[in-house]
Amino acid sequence: MSLSRLSDAFLDSLREVTDPQIQPLYDEVVRVATPAQLKALNRYLQSHNAPYPEGIPDDIRVFIEETPVTYPDWVDLEAIDRAQDRFRVWGAFGILCLIMKAVPQFLAAANAAQVFVRADSFALGSVPRLVIETIHLLFRIMAGGGLNVTPQKAPGVVSLQKLRAHHCAIRREVIENPALKGTPWDPAWGAPINQEDVALGIVALSLFTIDGLEILDVPTSAQEKEDSLMLWRVIGFLLGQDERTIPTSLDDGRQLLAHMGKRQFKDKPEGGAGLLNQLLNAIKFVLPEKLKDFPAAMMRYLMDPDFVELLKVPPAASGDGKQALTSATQLSALFPHLEDFLTGDALFALIRGIRDTKDRHGERKAFEIPEQMLFSSHTA
Repeated sequence: MSLSRLSDAFLDSLREVTDPQIQPLYDEVVRVATPAQLKALNRYLQSHNAPYPEGIPDDIRVFIEETPVTYPDWVDLEAIDRAQDRFRVWGAFGILCLIMKAVPQFLAAANAAQVFVRADSFALGSVPRLVIETIHLLFRIMAGGGLNVTPQKAPGVVSLQKLRAHHCAIRREVIENPALKGTPWDPAWGAPINQEDVALGIVALSLFTIDGLEILDVPTSAQEKEDSLMLWRVIGFLLGQDERTIPTSLDDGRQLLAHMGKRQFKDKPEGGAGLLNQLLNAIKFVLPEKLKDFPAAMMRYLMDPDFVELLKVPPAASGDGKQALTSATQLSALFPHLEDFLTGDALFALIRGIRDTKDRHGERKAFEIPEQMLFSSHTA
C-alpha cells in the first residue's frame, strides 16, 4: 500500500488496533498473576537485568529472550551500520534535536499525548521518563551490532521488545485506572498506544530529528538521511508497528507524517503544554546554572513556529514570546552562552545527566559516551 494513498478510513481502523501478537500474552498474565507478580513483571520489562517472575505464564519471556526475529527483505543492515557509525560522531546533536524538537512536537498529537497525561507508571513525570528511557535505549541500539538478530538477539533488540511488552501494561493502566485523572479513558482517543499513534511517533521522532540537524548545520547527506530513517523503520518493526505504515523512503515518510499530522496534531492539544513544561524542567535539572534558560531558547530555535504556538513554548530570555527564533544569530543574541553549549562541555552535561539519572528501579545499565562524539562536539 502506498503511503500517499493511506485512507482516513484505514487509519481510523488502526486507532482501534494495539498489538495483536503481544497484548493477548500480557492479558493472560494479568488474568492469573498476583499484584506482586505483575509488579515483578513490569520491573523485568523496564530494567536491564531484573529476572522474569516465577509462577506466571512464560510466554512473554520466551518471546523476548528466545523467539527468533526474522527481518523482512527491506531491512538494510549496511545502512543501519552506517547510521550507528554516524551516531558515534554526531549523536549528541541528534539527541539535542530529539529532545528539543522531535519529542516536543510529537506532544501536539493530542490523542497520543493522553497516554502520557494519564499514566502514573512514570513516577517522576511521563515525558521526562520517556526522554530518559529513549536516550538510554538509543545508546543500546546504536552500539555496533545493536540491532543484530543473528546469531542471537543484540541488547538493543531485546530492549525494544521489552518496551513493546511494557506498552501492554501501560494500555491496561490508563484504561483501568479512571480515578487517576478523574475521568475514564475516552474511546474517542482510540486505543492507548494504537497503531496509528505508533506509526506517527516513529516517523515524527525520526524526521523531526533529521530536520533539526539541518537547522544546526550538521552535515547530512541524502544517503545519511535515508540511513537514519532505515534505522527508525527497524525500530518500528521491532516495536510491532503495522508494516503497512512503515515508510519505504524519506519521501514516503514525509507523506505519512503530513497525512497523520493533519489528523492528529490539534489546535489545542489537551495536556500538551503541561507535558512540554515537564520536559523543560527535566532538561533544566541536568544543566549548569548558567544554561538554565537555554532549553526554551533552543526549542524556539529548533521547533516549527506552529508547534511553538500550539504547545505554548515559554519565551526565550529576551524574546517577545510570540515567534520562534529564525536564525543562529538571533539565538546567540538572546543566549550568549550558545557557543559554550554547542562546542563545549555543556552539551555533554546534558547527555551525562540523562545517563546518570536512575530509572524507576535503579537498575539501568549506564551507557558510555563514545570518544568520537566528544570530539565532534568540540569541532562542529
